[in-house]
Amino acid sequence: MIFAWVFLIPSAVVIANTRSKDSGSSSWFKWHVILNSLGLVLQLAGVIVIIVYKSDNNTSFKGTNTQKAHFYM
Repeated sequence: MIFAWVFLIPSAVVIANTRSKDSGSSSWFKWHVILNSLGLVLQLAGVIVIIVYKSDNNTSFKGTNTQKAHFYM
């Protein structure tokens, strides 16, 4: 998840911001979509891993206020 938020999503934004001004090529859009899609997949995989881990350890999302806040996020 960290890799997606630190590298993939910002890279897609930078590519869209800098390359969209070049009227000669549309390959920037392909890279923009690929990087954003990969970031989304990694985010969803991270959420699934967290849910599976929490359910396997019978810890659920109960406990301190911090844990409850994470549940609502």
